[in-house]
Amino acid sequence: MSQRYVFDTDILTLYQRGHPNVVRNAQSRPLDRLAVTIISVEEQLSGWYTELRQAKKVVRLAQVYQRMTDAVRFLVHFNILTFAEPAIVRYQGLRAAPSPTGQGRLANRRHRPGRRRHAGDPQHQGLRANSRSAN
Repeated sequence: MSQRYVFDTDILTLYQRGHPNVVRNAQSRPLDRLAVTIISVEEQLSGWYTELRQAKKVVRLAQVYQRMTDAVRFLVHFNILTFAEPAIVRYQGLRAAPSPTGQGRLANRRHRPGRRRHAGDPQHQGLRANSRSAN
């Protein structure tokens, strides 16, 4: 099995914005080993759809469409890993499983009050390797 480097949404965004450490790390990997999940694609496109709905002026609308176009052109360079039915069922089971804290095992930390994420978080120190090969 060949090693895949899967960008999560935060790392993907840092890469798009040219964060030097993330760019250097990504460029040190073969392009055919870099991947994003369809979840990250969905999160990015959902963000642009929200921006489009909120844009009132023609200039802003054109800017958002351009940035969305740039994002799609960027994303097509990666292997995009899907979220198949067995994975969805497993994920839902893990989220629903009780934990000692009273939350699901995979409680969404991103939306927890007081939790701020920034480039200094350990999660943002570079690409994560996924030892499983993509489908």
